[in-house]
Amino acid sequence: MARINYLELAEHYMKISQPQKGLEEIAKAPERNQKYYYVLAQCHFDLKQYQKAKEALVEGLKDSPDDLHLLFFLVSTERRLGQYKNAERHVRQLRSVFPERADVLELYAKTMLDQRKYSEMHEAYKKAILMRGEAPNRVLNASIALMYSKPEAAIKQIKEALKNDPENAYAHNVAAQAYKQSWRLDKYKEHALMAARLEPNEAYYRGQANRAKVMASPIIKPLYGLYYINHKYRYKPIYLIIALLYLFWAGGIILNKNTFSIIIVLIFISFLSIWFLIWLLGRLVHNYYYRILKSK
Repeated sequence: MARINYLELAEHYMKISQPQKGLEEIAKAPERNQKYYYVLAQCHFDLKQYQKAKEALVEGLKDSPDDLHLLFFLVSTERRLGQYKNAERHVRQLRSVFPERADVLELYAKTMLDQRKYSEMHEAYKKAILMRGEAPNRVLNASIALMYSKPEAAIKQIKEALKNDPENAYAHNVAAQAYKQSWRLDKYKEHALMAARLEPNEAYYRGQANRAKVMASPIIKPLYGLYYINHKYRYKPIYLIIALLYLFWAGGIILNKNTFSIIIVLIFISFLSIWFLIWLLGRLVHNYYYRILKSK
């Protein structure tokens, strides 16, 4: 009678999206090798048991600390758990062992993005693109334009990039950031949702999509408009109003117009109070809707 290979059976169930059956079968497997821990982790991951998936991967790495697949999966799992410091530590280890793999560099870039280490992200992503032979690097150019607060230049680059690769989740994320900077919130929402749809396991993309839904909603959008007063210049009108009020107040003091100075001070206090209340209301409503969307 042929011996049942429970590990292969578990892997089969995992591939046909039946991770619970996979767990039941892998529990019967006598093997405790790298493949066992990888399949076990994948079953837990598909069941959204991310901590158990991590524990399986850590156990598998004890005997083979530089295993490509286990280490790669561990970084992805830690990012899914929001353990970005651990993910960064392991992705650096992964890159040191496999410096010439484009997929490793791309994972490295995403992990650096989580930590807002943009220069390292760009460096890794650029190398990955060169390895894959993709040129010109419009996505990278768009990212750099955003770093210098040039959203229109970024949009121009990213549009061309998406023509050639419309299923590039990272490109859609960059597009979302560019449209957000240019205050085109509907387009921001469109690209943020697309990035999250293309890579649903990316916590950063999911969070961005939820924020975009909130900011583009008819309730929040006007509040943000009031908060910034003018989306193009952000706080400059506020600084101008404060400067004018200060000049009027100083003029009243110089001219010995005490009543006038008091009125200006009261206007100034009222202005700041109203602006602060608008800001506070905007943040409270934003956070409320964000929590609702995040819980879904």
